[in-house]
Amino acid sequence: MSAKRKRCLVLGAGGHCRALTSIVQEPDNRCYSVVGILDAEPVKGKESILGVDVIGSADDLEDCFNRGIRFLFLAIGDNARRLYYYQAAKRIGYELPNVFAQGAYIAPSASMGDSNLICHRAHLGPMSRIGSGNILNTGSILEHESTIGDFCHLAPSSVVSGRSHLGSQVFLGVNATVIDKINVCNSVTIGAGAVVVTDIAVPDGTFVGVPAKELVKR
Repeated sequence: MSAKRKRCLVLGAGGHCRALTSIVQEPDNRCYSVVGILDAEPVKGKESILGVDVIGSADDLEDCFNRGIRFLFLAIGDNARRLYYYQAAKRIGYELPNVFAQGAYIAPSASMGDSNLICHRAHLGPMSRIGSGNILNTGSILEHESTIGDFCHLAPSSVVSGRSHLGSQVFLGVNATVIDKINVCNSVTIGAGAVVVTDIAVPDGTFVGVPAKELVKR
């Protein structure tokens, strides 16, 4: 007899919901059954995503928990908003598991917290370490002995080379690269295609270009 599947919710009904829900529905994740999607915003009408109905909004998190649903996946691309809902869900009592796509590579010596999404062809190298609430999007690479904090987003085909460190709430854009032995502080945005070749120590900045330089606000 097969084990009973764990009833779970997905929070967020935008584009990222499609990516996350499709991964949770893969055979490797058959221990979970997605019973509904909650939109982060008030629901405006009926919607079904990949065969799963949008059954309410974030305001319904506590009610769903009280009805016996204990597992939640966060389908929210924005780092700060993902942190906000992670904390709200934890206060209610939800478990927020990691979820791994088929074809992702995670070295046996890699380690991580919870509520991480590791997408198709993502790579976590030997002795790499990530915190909680991170998104390693399609084809992203975190190389050997590198670390990232909490609630970061590595966009498709981005690379963090060996022995580098990203703080928390860092966004690394599509095809962006952090070369080896680089430190990036918290709350930094690195634009698509940028190449970071020196440490970034000032938070809340946006860095673009090759080599990456801070985009000055006018």
